[in-house]
Amino acid sequence: IAFTISDQESCGEVILNRASVEADQNDPVSNNNTSNFVYTTILCEKADLSITKSGPSTVDAGGTILYTLTATNNGPAEGESITVSDPVPNGLTFNAAQSSSNCVLNSYDSVVHCNSFSLNALQSKTINIAFDVPENGFCSSTIYNSGTVSGQSTDLNPSNNQSNTVSTVVECEGEPELSISKTDGRTTVNAGESLTYEITVTNHSNIEATGVDILDTLPSNVVLMKIDGNLVSPTGTTVTWDNQTIPANQSKIYTITVGVDSNTPDQTVLTNTVQITNGPTAIDTTTVLNGNSEMGCIEIVKETFNTEGNLISPVAQFTFLLNGGAQTTVNNSNGEAMFLNVPAGLHTVTEIVPNNWEQLSVTPTNGEVVVSVGNNCSAVYFKNKQVIDVDPTFSISKTDNRTTAEIGDVLSYQISVTNTSNVTATGVTIEDTLPLELTLETTSGNANLNGQIITWTDLSFSTGETKIFTITASVKSNINDGVVILNQARVVDGPSTTDTTTVVSEGEADLSISKTDNRSTVENGETLNYIITITNNSSIDANSVEIKDTLPNDTTYVSSSNGGSANGHIITWDQVSISANSSVQLSVNASVNSNTSNGTILLNTVQIVGGNSATDSTTVTSNTTNDVTIDITDQTDPVRPSDVFCYSIRVTNLNSNPVVDATVTQTLDSQTSYTSSTDGGSHSSGLITWDNVDISGTGTKTLNSCVRVDSNADDDDILNSNAYILSKSDSETTRVDDDDDDEGECRIVSIEDDPDPVEPGEIFEYTIKIRNESNDDEEYTITAFLDSDTTYLSSSHGGDDVSRREIEWDDFDIDSDDTETVRITVRMDNDIEEDETVRIRVTCEDDNETETTRVEGGGTSDGDAHLRVDKSANRDEAKPGDTVFYTITVRNDSDEAARNVTVSDRFTAGSISIEDNGNGSSVGNGINWRIPILNVNDSRTFTYKVKVGRDMKHGQLIINTVRVSSSDLDRDATDTEEVRVITDLPQTGISGFFSSWKKANSFLKPSSHRITTPVAQSGTNGAAGISLTSLMSIGLLIGGIAGKKIFL
Repeated sequence: IAFTISDQESCGEVILNRASVEADQNDPVSNNNTSNFVYTTILCEKADLSITKSGPSTVDAGGTILYTLTATNNGPAEGESITVSDPVPNGLTFNAAQSSSNCVLNSYDSVVHCNSFSLNALQSKTINIAFDVPENGFCSSTIYNSGTVSGQSTDLNPSNNQSNTVSTVVECEGEPELSISKTDGRTTVNAGESLTYEITVTNHSNIEATGVDILDTLPSNVVLMKIDGNLVSPTGTTVTWDNQTIPANQSKIYTITVGVDSNTPDQTVLTNTVQITNGPTAIDTTTVLNGNSEMGCIEIVKETFNTEGNLISPVAQFTFLLNGGAQTTVNNSNGEAMFLNVPAGLHTVTEIVPNNWEQLSVTPTNGEVVVSVGNNCSAVYFKNKQVIDVDPTFSISKTDNRTTAEIGDVLSYQISVTNTSNVTATGVTIEDTLPLELTLETTSGNANLNGQIITWTDLSFSTGETKIFTITASVKSNINDGVVILNQARVVDGPSTTDTTTVVSEGEADLSISKTDNRSTVENGETLNYIITITNNSSIDANSVEIKDTLPNDTTYVSSSNGGSANGHIITWDQVSISANSSVQLSVNASVNSNTSNGTILLNTVQIVGGNSATDSTTVTSNTTNDVTIDITDQTDPVRPSDVFCYSIRVTNLNSNPVVDATVTQTLDSQTSYTSSTDGGSHSSGLITWDNVDISGTGTKTLNSCVRVDSNADDDDILNSNAYILSKSDSETTRVDDDDDDEGECRIVSIEDDPDPVEPGEIFEYTIKIRNESNDDEEYTITAFLDSDTTYLSSSHGGDDVSRREIEWDDFDIDSDDTETVRITVRMDNDIEEDETVRIRVTCEDDNETETTRVEGGGTSDGDAHLRVDKSANRDEAKPGDTVFYTITVRNDSDEAARNVTVSDRFTAGSISIEDNGNGSSVGNGINWRIPILNVNDSRTFTYKVKVGRDMKHGQLIINTVRVSSSDLDRDATDTEEVRVITDLPQTGISGFFSSWKKANSFLKPSSHRITTPVAQSGTNGAAGISLTSLMSIGLLIGGIAGKKIFL
């Protein structure tokens, strides 16, 4: 016996069938005349999307990588709303000009999305995505990149939704070619003389050389005197220049001056070697001559002057150095000193200047003198002057360690005074002039107050001593925003200092946050170092800021900076301060768990509590064997007591290695009883076990089980079931629906108007979808109430215009669990004013819905594109404090693309706060989104959520309207949505009100959208505090409909 399944049946439903036998004669054993039930699950075709990627193996620094991605629908169903996504490689930039036109960069997560196209079965589409490589910093590095594809519905085989990884090596135009040379310009040197080595590093290439390290190893028997002309301490045997930059086709010169030890043996060869690290070397050799016949002497003459410039007798306190320390000597009381046995040649004499003296002159210049052979000594003359502080000198500084203050804040000033002279200071007075904007609170020490002048008197400071003075003062309440508080402190008859603080009487600091681990991939067991940067973009100090970082589930916390405390995967900093117009960095270290699956994306989110958030994603690359996923879904939800329903368990092997002899288990709810399972599954005490399960590499295995709901299960009971394989698990919940009032229930699915807005006198159409939620075929009465500013023209399905304002479909037949569509055509009245709105209200049994249409009198624009917008909420009624999800879908039904499309959603009634703006921009009483281009037959979907204000009253309305505009449109498109607020049950009126509301919510399950964004916390983008107080009241339905505009 064969049956044909209607194409109207729902996916996942279970068909129950049994046979019976009968005869003309009485059967003595009739209890075996009926067979067992056979359960058959209805499966719907799905699309299997796959993606491949190709790109160059090499790219020049400063060039562009052009990737080609091919998305393929392997069938059997059509793939709709397909998106190809490609993360921007770290350090590269997206090149939109060389990429396909439907590819846009989402700056929030640095991912390029090529949006919204459809593919028939076995059809492919090629997309180009280009990225620019920086000119510097990437030489010889490898860039890895892969893409993903996704569709509107669940993929038949998700394992091929990510492409192969393309690796590209960045090539630079060769490496810089360096050479090095060294010379002291001579072949011999006398013991005791000085040598100056000149080192030349030359870049012979067209490429700038960076990070060059140079090492010079000095010979023995020499003392270091100068490096690049600067005197240094005579220590060390090596000289290094680190991280040098040598421009292309240029040279740089470095110098070293040394003194040859006077005791160096004759004919000693001084060998000096210099090397570019990991590069060429250069050597210079010089032979030492040490014959007595070549010796001479140097005479030093010292002249000293007092503070008035008068010549005084020298004292033996000056030390002189020959060639940086090859010899040392001191002068006698006559100001005389000698260097004997000095080799003939050029030498340098320097002195060590003691405290309280300064050098006036040295002759010859720089103390450089040529020594001749014999006893006719060369002379060097030094003149020095005493420096004695007769009057003490001071330095003073002052700060309150902040740039802004609010009314009532207490400022704590710290004044630091230091005696910078060499004499003790007595009788010192410190004075602070308190600004008129402040009220004095406290001072340190024995301060005196005279009006606004605070003084500390008769103070003593020893040489170099620092004293600290403090003042606390509060900002007066009458100070205007922006006033600068100028506070000056001074040492009387000495220096002064000023501190400024700006008064901020209102407003909050504008904080932004970013996060990166500076990598795109990571292997199992590696540690990720996340860097968090919080920036204060305002002129207001931010204090006691709380930061929370949520680590990915597949990581383990290691450490954090700045006192961050970890609780599980959440790290908290609760006292972060960010000064105005500055930034603060935090860091977190986390290791990747060893069993993390290959391809897992580690998503790490950091949040300024009550403010912005940032996300970093890193892909795990590993060869972990037996890396699987498991998903369990119920094929019917909700179910009734005594119903039989089935589960599907889908196990996917993510690796190329097969899974062999694995065990899959499923736990059943205590309110269900096992009936059957596929693939040899065995049941015992609420546990179904499948042994020896094999899954090929990258393959998928589906197991099914069926259970019966207990007859005594209550309405709204939740049935739980879990599936396990290896270390992975998944769970599913199924709701029990035992509400007898559900029988015969009619639900209005949607009301759409087209076009919206309309012009006076224009004809437009309403499309109304009605659903029979019961298990039996039903006949309903459907009534539509038209606005008095519209004129009825026609209706489908024999709708009867009862009063030209009331259209009725009597005994309208709808099959069980099926949906029907009716239409009404009307004309807008000619005399209606611009920006007015008209409304239609439709009722069916206890359900009723409304739709508004706006009047626009400006006529059509010059554009040719025509867009439609549909807006819906996930619930018709909500309680104060509830969350409501809104979905906006914009469609291009015309033959022209629309560019620079703006989607504006505004709340005109109700008290709400926006919790998630769906990656839009929060503005005043609503949200804006921008669509760069909406192609023909393309669509975009935005989802956001709001919280109902707790001040909303029973019966009030939350009303918001979306408008879609662009210069390419023939007219703007709009739609309006209303949600009623309920706080208690009606005393009279609609029967079954509560159960209808509860059942409606059960059908409003979240749907998947092409655009998904991280949910921002309250306050993101300034959304917190959006409060709409223009409230409209509604009447309650009391027994029936009081009039066609009861809710207008």
